Amino acid sequence: MNLVKESLAKLLAQEDLIVENRPVETAQFNVETRVLTLPIWEHDQAEVIDSLIAHEVGHALYTPNEWDFLAEVPMQFVNCIEDVRIEKLMKRRYEGIPKTFYRGYKILADQDFFQIQDKDIDTLGFIDRINLQYKIGNFVDVDFSEEEKPFLAKCDALETFEDVIELSKEICAFMKEQWEKAQEEKEEEIELPSAQADNDITDGDNELEDLFDCSSGHPLLLRKYLSGELNLEILVIFEHIFNFVKDFDKKLSDPVWETVSMKIRKYIPFIN
Repeated sequence: MNLVKESLAKLLAQEDLIVENRPVETAQFNVETRVLTLPIWEHDQAEVIDSLIAHEVGHALYTPNEWDFLAEVPMQFVNCIEDVRIEKLMKRRYEGIPKTFYRGYKILADQDFFQIQDKDIDTLGFIDRINLQYKIGNFVDVDFSEEEKPFLAKCDALETFEDVIELSKEICAFMKEQWEKAQEEKEEEIELPSAQADNDITDGDNELEDLFDCSSGHPLLLRKYLSGELNLEILVIFEHIFNFVKDFDKKLSDPVWETVSMKIRKYIPFIN
């Protein structure tokens, strides 16, 4: 571990944090154990490490060890919105931090750290686009609808953790409402030809079966998730309705599905 970086983290946080280097995908801070974990990366850009430290120290300084919200809103939403708040507060507290974040995120954007190079950003979920906007919005175009833009103003106004929880709930309810509207519109578009009136299996049923068909490898549902057309929350909702995960576990043994299966199981407790 670079002792200079470790000392930097402790000085910024104003406490004797435990700083570790581990083979993780990105930096993380445990608000309960007070352990700041930094990834072991091949590249040595100081700007990236500094920005990661600044971000996680923000959690150390401002994110409380409170978990009562888990019954009301998914952790993913709170994490994203809390990131916006703590980075704003870090920029306010330390005058040099804005440049640190800018340089670090520019490198991450250039390296496609957020894996958006082959994706249409407009098709990503609202919460995912918020995350991109406040991390690498200076380097990529992230569009929002007129209905979504007021939530960005609320993100900019965040001050307390209570503000974060309330806004996370609002965004979660908004996304659920938008998803339900989209489903209703799709149902209204389905027209069954009269020639098929006495056919027990409709086109809609066939399409539904295709989503879960594993006979040729990855089913359509999994492929849509991997391509970015569906997000993890939608898979969890489908699991609640169709209980497909156990069936996929039996039929698919590749590491791609195993990873997705694990993510679904971990996310289920956060969706009512």
